[in-house]
Amino acid sequence: MEVVFGWFLDGQTYPETVSGAPASFNSAVCGPAKLLNLLETALGVGAPSAGRAVRVGEYLSKLQACDEGNFFFSRSLEVDPWATAQELLELRDQLIAGGWNLGAIPGNHKIEALRSVELAGDIGFGPAERLIRINSELKRRKKSPIQLIRLASEIEALPRLWQQAIQNLNELGTIVEPVRPQPHNAVNSDLQRFKAAYEHVRLAEGMSADGSLVLIDADDELQASEFTAAWLAALRKPEDLVIIRGGDVSVLDEACFRYGLPRIGSQTESPHRSLLQLLPLALELIWTPFDAARALEFLSIDGGPLPSSLSWFLRDALKRQPGLGGPLWEKAWQSILIERRAQLTRQGKIEQNKLDQSALEDVERWQEWFTPLAKRDDVVRASVAETICRRVEEWAMRRAAVQEDHDFYELARNHAATLRKILTHYTTRVMTLHQLRSMVESVISEGAVSNFTEAEAASWCIVDHPGQIWNTANTVLWWNFVNTSATNIR
Repeated sequence: MEVVFGWFLDGQTYPETVSGAPASFNSAVCGPAKLLNLLETALGVGAPSAGRAVRVGEYLSKLQACDEGNFFFSRSLEVDPWATAQELLELRDQLIAGGWNLGAIPGNHKIEALRSVELAGDIGFGPAERLIRINSELKRRKKSPIQLIRLASEIEALPRLWQQAIQNLNELGTIVEPVRPQPHNAVNSDLQRFKAAYEHVRLAEGMSADGSLVLIDADDELQASEFTAAWLAALRKPEDLVIIRGGDVSVLDEACFRYGLPRIGSQTESPHRSLLQLLPLALELIWTPFDAARALEFLSIDGGPLPSSLSWFLRDALKRQPGLGGPLWEKAWQSILIERRAQLTRQGKIEQNKLDQSALEDVERWQEWFTPLAKRDDVVRASVAETICRRVEEWAMRRAAVQEDHDFYELARNHAATLRKILTHYTTRVMTLHQLRSMVESVISEGAVSNFTEAEAASWCIVDHPGQIWNTANTVLWWNFVNTSATNIR
């Protein structure tokens, strides 16, 4: 097997295959996550990986189980358990990646405290531990599962464990060599002058405006999008183009559409993305005093628990009389009950004598979302939050079963299931609003970047980071490059 390995090559890359052909066999372009999975599979040491939020929950359980109030983190654990567990897990993983084998270090009370936590039980392996397991297995083997590794990142710049893994593969017979991009013909081009100046931190001199390096400096995004789309439309060979999405491209997508071009695909725009906010908003509704603003957001979710044909009654009541349980609020629910019965009558799927009961059951199910269960300056039991998670799971599963575009419903269900799993590890079984919000943020931020972008088939190639271009590209369009946080670009 032949592998191209680079630190940024998880996700979309250019070229997409090792050979540059549209498809390839027994070869792969890999970043650290993909190569980790590939080696685990080839060596037979793989196991279901735990998400970061789940690992934080497991580690929090261990911290609370062993803490007797005399550790360096005890006070922080008491004030903000979740944030403390996040910080300490990050510290633990970094120590392991740096070579700590969970042993004692004389005179270091922080390491001794972390050792005590390790004795309280196991948690899911992080990337460092998975790589350590791979390195141990490689030392037992007599033959490498990979014939050739071409490095798109300098080996000296890789973390120590990855350097060890590549060395172990090399000792088993894997050929390790750097990627050698094809030299550019125009040695004295503006692009080459700029590259030389950038590498030596000096001003670029002798620029001739030969077109090899062009900066589009527009007054606003609309103007830049219009110019860029016109330029794309004029390209003779769009298959030689690589586009780096350096941020939101929704405005550029609209300009492309006007010129009859395929959409590049925005990562932030989707008609169903608001569904991912249903879990945090549902948890906000269990606290008193009632937050009318959060309730309006909840009721405005397209595809949410209440049909839009009914939720407007409650939205109107909240705008005119913010609060829960007032006269307009109660009147809105009565109107919803009447309208729901009329809807069921028009559908004709329920017997006449069961219409009232069926409409009432629907309304009672919707009312459960707005039942206050704890005061904002108090704590809430973990079991209460688990109930909300189950409610979100059930709603998402019902909708996913009947919706063609069900990806976001599946993701919302996964978020709720993950949070519920974390709550089972919460030893104290009570939490403040701040702690609950921190947990939800961790769960939703992990993998919340949508993979359901609406990119359309095109001749060009799209990447999200300049480091994902691992070999020579004839033309690169870096959209919105001024806002990038990219570092260590080859």
